[in-house]
Amino acid sequence: MKLFDNHLIAALRHTDPAKKLIAEGARSITAGELLKASIQRAALFRNKGMKKGDKVLIAVPSGIDLAICLFALMMNGVVIALVDPQMGRENYKQKLRQLNPDHAVLDSRLMLIREHPLLRWVLTRFFPKIPVLPFLPAPSIFTTGIRLPVFTRHVHLKADTLTDLNPEWETIPAEEDFFITYTSGTTSEPKGVVHSYRSLSQSIGLLTQMLRSNAGHRSLATHLPHYLLIGINAGLEVHIWKEAWSPSVKLNFIEDRHISTLFGPPSEFEPMIRELKQNQSRIPSCVAGIFLGSAPVPLSFLEKILPLAGHADLTILYGMTEHLLIAQGDARKKFSRKAKGDWIGKPFADVELSFSDEGELGISSPQIFKRYWGQDTVTLPFPTGDLARLDEEGNIVLLGRKKDMIIRGNFNIYPPLYEPIICSIPGIWDAALVGRYNEEKSDEELILVVESDGKMKAGDILDRLRSGPHSIDREALPDQIIFMPLPRCGRHQKIDKKLLVQKLLQMP
Repeated sequence: MKLFDNHLIAALRHTDPAKKLIAEGARSITAGELLKASIQRAALFRNKGMKKGDKVLIAVPSGIDLAICLFALMMNGVVIALVDPQMGRENYKQKLRQLNPDHAVLDSRLMLIREHPLLRWVLTRFFPKIPVLPFLPAPSIFTTGIRLPVFTRHVHLKADTLTDLNPEWETIPAEEDFFITYTSGTTSEPKGVVHSYRSLSQSIGLLTQMLRSNAGHRSLATHLPHYLLIGINAGLEVHIWKEAWSPSVKLNFIEDRHISTLFGPPSEFEPMIRELKQNQSRIPSCVAGIFLGSAPVPLSFLEKILPLAGHADLTILYGMTEHLLIAQGDARKKFSRKAKGDWIGKPFADVELSFSDEGELGISSPQIFKRYWGQDTVTLPFPTGDLARLDEEGNIVLLGRKKDMIIRGNFNIYPPLYEPIICSIPGIWDAALVGRYNEEKSDEELILVVESDGKMKAGDILDRLRSGPHSIDREALPDQIIFMPLPRCGRHQKIDKKLLVQKLLQMP
């Protein structure tokens, strides 16, 4: 039997077969067991009609089953589409219609919820965020997990019975379509980002080098599939935890499993920080490194986490769905510099930068995605949408999103220049500056929306913004301050400014 090989499969094939790679609850799997199970599943998929170039939707929780499925799909040379069911039901439907998959690999519980109306009604009533799959456009369906009373015709992947497989390996062209994921946000037309084997492998390879450069990186805790792949590629022992676990359970898990490496946006660490402060404790000493993704990483967040981090390295990673790794920097250096703007460190060696006349950052590198789904090619340099500059040492400093720039009078206002300063005011948890057009003034009004502890008054905030250590440019002082929860979106729980503006427009 001929199977396809790529950088990720080759790394697995050359890992010590006895090395434990994934621990999930009471289950674990070694590199040798993962390779054998993946080959068996690849053969099973192929026997059921899957062929090179087919589009395969996958919705399986991070863990051993997902790893086996991902490697098996790679071995068959298919195009993998990872579409998160928690993104919202209408959003999910739009993406499925656009993608039109040939096959689907789904968790059996998602199928059960979809097929049983009473169960779906009860669960969605009490757990409104629970994912509900729409009916798929009749692809062949495979299910993982426990066997459940599901009526839709499908193949359950409980146990792969094929044995004694000794495949011949055929290298797949590096520029072939490999992986489709979707940009975060609430756009009406989904943007499917198509990565080739080359672009995704390049990004994973760079992170692997970073992990291997520090002998302290031995084990990783995650609930996300891309970090699962990174950990496997780097030869780390990946421990699966649940996103919904309480902060105390996660901290105990880190200590009990001697977790050395953590990835995530600041929002994922905030609950643990509050738990540690309440107990007058620190991040477990086994943690050698924390990688903070999803720029910006506010100075107010670093002020909270740095005293608790001990000897652990804190690394800022800046990237985007279309180009996963653009720059990286030391969080301690960022905090000590307190640069005006969002300091994110130096670009990776393979990344070429350019700047438009407006100051928008453009990028070119082997990591760049291949195209958007349904389109032909991507234009280089690729515009990031971020306004930026380089400091005297060649570090990138972000000045804000091009689309979020607010023009009031003759003054250009970049909210990310001021939001970290506002967030550093004691009692303010988070803040967003947005513009709202005033017909009478024929100009933009600047609205500051604040999440706080409830003790701060609008007048107090204005006083601090006018003078003192938290002062900002006079032209950027808000016309109105509103206290309300900030809407968020995506896995990284970024502030959804588009939805925030919509909410403000509905207010008197």
